[in-house]
Amino acid sequence: YTVPVGGAGMYVLHCHGRVETGTDGNITIQMRLNGTAIATTYHHNGYYDGITVPMLRNLSEGDYVQCYMSNSIGVTVNVGTQDAGDTLYFFGYRLG
Repeated sequence: YTVPVGGAGMYVLHCHGRVETGTDGNITIQMRLNGTAIATTYHHNGYYDGITVPMLRNLSEGDYVQCYMSNSIGVTVNVGTQDAGDTLYFFGYRLG
């Protein structure tokens, strides 16, 4: 998401994802602002677990927010599938 002209202000931001595997291992989801990590959540995946990172942040015009997921399971796994509804999403809204 990129903050548009006139859109500066305080934002509620939320990234969520789920890895498609029943293999145990560590997973992370990270929110980045202009390419720099601003929040990371770590989790030990047991079986198709979802993971969330929320953030309250003041953003300026032109700032951009990205979400990244990684795993230590040792194999390539899909992130988000339709079998359980939306399992990969980002949302945000400006408070003022």
